[in-house]
Amino acid sequence: MDGFEVTVGALRDAGVAGGSAVGDVAALPLAGAAAAVADVLAGGAAAGAAAALTQAWRVRVAATAEALAGHAAALRAAADGYDAAERRAVMALAGEP
Repeated sequence: MDGFEVTVGALRDAGVAGGSAVGDVAALPLAGAAAAVADVLAGGAAAGAAAALTQAWRVRVAATAEALAGHAAALRAAADGYDAAERRAVMALAGEP
């Protein structure tokens, strides 16, 4: 066989799984752990670093969840595109408009 073959169902399943994982990623308690450190070390230099880490984790976790959502949507859209192309090819081969 020349070229490549795409298992559309697996592509769609990967998109669904990625979409399902977005909430889990967004709920990671990394920022809360860093905030707890900042609270324990209040008043010290390390508290400021822990507070900065808290904010960094909030931003990074949110961005990672957003990127995962986008990737999952792209996988599902790719599966839809393959399905549509397959339907058009079948129709063309059958002589249907």
